[in-house]
Amino acid sequence: MCQKNCGTTVTNALKSCYGAETVVVSYPLGAALVRGICEPSDLIEAVEAVGFDADLVIDAGQIRDLTEALLQDTDQTIVLKVDGMMCQANCGKTVANALRACSGVTMASVSYPLGAALVRGSSEARNLIEALETVGFDATQVTQPYDRKVLARQVEAQAAPACAEAQQANVHVLTIEGMMCQKNCGATVANALRGCDGVEEATVSFSAGGALVRGSCLPEALVEAVEAVGFDAALVADQAKRTALVSAIEASGPARRVEKIQPDSGADSSQVSTVGSDDVELTILSGGRTSDRRRAEIAISGMTCTACVANVEQNLPKVRGILKVAVALIAEKASVEYDMTQISGHEIAEAVDTIGYKGSLIED
Repeated sequence: MCQKNCGTTVTNALKSCYGAETVVVSYPLGAALVRGICEPSDLIEAVEAVGFDADLVIDAGQIRDLTEALLQDTDQTIVLKVDGMMCQANCGKTVANALRACSGVTMASVSYPLGAALVRGSSEARNLIEALETVGFDATQVTQPYDRKVLARQVEAQAAPACAEAQQANVHVLTIEGMMCQKNCGATVANALRGCDGVEEATVSFSAGGALVRGSCLPEALVEAVEAVGFDAALVADQAKRTALVSAIEASGPARRVEKIQPDSGADSSQVSTVGSDDVELTILSGGRTSDRRRAEIAISGMTCTACVANVEQNLPKVRGILKVAVALIAEKASVEYDMTQISGHEIAEAVDTIGYKGSLIED
């Protein structure tokens, strides 16, 4: 019945959903705006779980009007002209990360072609300008109302289609027939998919009878890889069926993870054996010592392009105890192999924050 308590409860519920990046809730408007790679059904369930009713708005006009009202109701909008950017991939990423690191910023979009940035939140313009100057760019605030509104819409219009197209193009959903179990059949299919060029992440569910693959890979190659190991596969093109199968795959629980850990150089390879469960399989030396290597799944928000991926993959391993990093841009997360005697999963998430992004531990 109020913004302070009810609004905060709904906000926290929505933020807890996987893939939710920006959440804005308004009690006076009776509405919420959520940005990120998340399932609408998960958002509705999260709100209902804390005692409120929710419906998805699908009318384009309503979405536009509510979005504008929500942002005006809760955040101030600042538009900046940014000088000195030479490209979107590196310069645009640097500017966006600098803005997102400022206190109070809830959303930042940057356009190199327009030479502009759109920022929403409670941060002051002078703080944003100073942040950009520290990374080598000059910026000025656009204060004329008409110019500010037009430029803000141009930046948003340029950012939205690119994100939607990239997400759709790099996410492949397949039906898989012939699997008899998760532990063996599921692992076989997953390994076959991961062996395809361009695959960043592959999740297979025996119970759902499907696979979710993310990466810049050829769909036909995925089908051929599955068929090569003895299973039938077909790409799902219908959007409603894709959404339903993705939900079923993600709801079936975490995929089986296999850690391939090499024995010490002095160990006899014939003395290496493996032990495992449905969730984790680790290599153990004959002496009984389990390797100190572990793998953590870290959610990372703030990445916008392949340059961001390179930034994380190159700088995170510089942290003591982190051995290997693989980043999935579309999924907004990283798989990190680390030495548990030197660093923990939560400390890895904190290390992500130090290189300009927001990290949180998903699974350790």
